[in-house]
Amino acid sequence: MSSQVLIGNEIRAYNSNNVLDIHLFVKWAGGKTQLLDIIKSHLPKEHNRYFEPFGGGGALLFKLQPRIFFINDMNSELISVYNCFQDDVSYNKLKKNLICMKKIIPKIIIIK
Repeated sequence: MSSQVLIGNEIRAYNSNNVLDIHLFVKWAGGKTQLLDIIKSHLPKEHNRYFEPFGGGGALLFKLQPRIFFINDMNSELISVYNCFQDDVSYNKLKKNLICMKKIIPKIIIIK
C-alpha cells in the first residue's frame, strides 16, 4: 500500500516501507536495473554518502535513495537533467519543455 505526500509542488508516492516510489525517468544503455538486487546485496547496510560515478538512468541511486549522494556521468546533457531536479523552478521548466516536446514527439511519456 502506498501513501502520497506533497513535496514542493509535486505529489510523491511512498510505499508501505516509507520508501519513495521513484521510477527511472530515462532508459539508459548499460543500465543496472536487472542487477539491482545483486548489487545491493554486496553493499554495506549503512553508509553516510553514496557516490555514483556512472549515473546513466540512475537505477541504483533511485533504488538506494541515500540521504547524501553525488552522481556523475560523461554525458553533460544527462547531468543537466539531473541538475533540474534540485529545485522546483528548474524542474518545472524541464517539465514544461517536455510537455511541449510531447506535442511534436508523441512517444515521450511524461508522468504528472
